[in-house]
Formats: sequence, C-alpha cells, structure tokens
Amino acid sequence: MTLNFLASRRIFMSIGLAVCVLALSACGGGSGTSSSDGLSIDSLTYSPSTPSSGDPVSAVATVSYTGTVTSSGITYAWTQTSGPSVSLTGSSAATVYFTAPTVTSSTEVVLKLTISANSVSAAKSVTITVSP
Repeated sequence: MTLNFLASRRIFMSIGLAVCVLALSACGGGSGTSSSDGLSIDSLTYSPSTPSSGDPVSAVATVSYTGTVTSSGITYAWTQTSGPSVSLTGSSAATVYFTAPTVTSSTEVVLKLTISANSVSAAKSVTITVSP
C-alpha cells in the first residue's frame, strides 16, 4: 500500500511539473516583461458635451493595463495640440480641467494624452468644440 501511495505521489508531481513548464513556455518563460504587458487608452470623454465660452470643462481618460503594468505605475501627460491657448489643470492626472476659451465662432480645442509605464506608452487625442 505504501508503494502505491509513493508511486501515485510521483506521478502527480511529474504531472504538476509538466503543467508548470507548459505554462511558463506559453507566457514566454516568465522572466522580465512578458509580451502580455500592455497599456492602452480606451476612451477620452469630456464634459459638458457642448461647452460654451467660459464654461469649466473636464476631460477624463479610461485606461486599461495588463501584465506588470499597474494603475499606480502609470504616468499621465496631457498637452494641448491645437486651438486657442487654454491653461490645463491636473495635466499629470487621469482627469484634466480647463476653462473654455472665449470664442466668436465654434472653435476646436485638441488635447492629447500620453500615458506610460514600464517603458510602454500610448497616446490618444480628443477634440472639444467650444461654442460662442
């Protein structure tokens, strides 16, 4: 009876070792940053949906991450790429704020968000149309 128990234990240990080897092979060996590490900007939304001159505006990023990237390791960098100059508040956070500029006709303000973590980065722009 003891021999059968030991033989069964060796079989289960061998099966367990084989499963671990297969799992490590499937994910690239398990050392360093694996190919499943990722970072992406899923959406950029802003509020209000139709800002007018002088309105407070906020833009919010929805971000996803996988692998060794964690939410605490993500850096945010909002910049304005076109339109009348606005002063961005919170440009290193997921949400940025600014006051819509005074305009005499519908005008676009374009903001770009670049996020990075673990030598991985992603960027996306949002166009906000400001009404007079």
